[in-house]
Amino acid sequence: MSVQITIVTPSQLAFNDTADEVQIPGFAGEFGVLPSHASLLTLARPGVVTIHTGGAQRRFLVGRGVAEVGEGQVTLLVDLFETPDSIDRNAAKAELNQAWADLKSTAPGTPERATVENQIALLQARINA
Repeated sequence: MSVQITIVTPSQLAFNDTADEVQIPGFAGEFGVLPSHASLLTLARPGVVTIHTGGAQRRFLVGRGVAEVGEGQVTLLVDLFETPDSIDRNAAKAELNQAWADLKSTAPGTPERATVENQIALLQARINA
């Protein structure tokens, strides 16, 4: 048995294949999905999706969005999808340093602070992808 995994961004169908297991960065932490997983709908946070097929694994960076798990299928609707080989980690590290500096100058509880915190989470995931 396998699980169908579909990853969609606002501009494209980014990924569509089957897998033995999928690990997803959920809002409350990373979770795994096997073919017989219970249905659920949850928020996805920026992070790395790991797709296990046979003995191989593929990793992709995704942004914020929604993960829907149904019978034998997973659909991720996210705002970003990147392959690890397309990521410039040095640029991401430089952007992360700037984002940390920006965080110091934003007031807690403001929309600007939330934007910078989201940017930091995405950049850290990009570096780790």
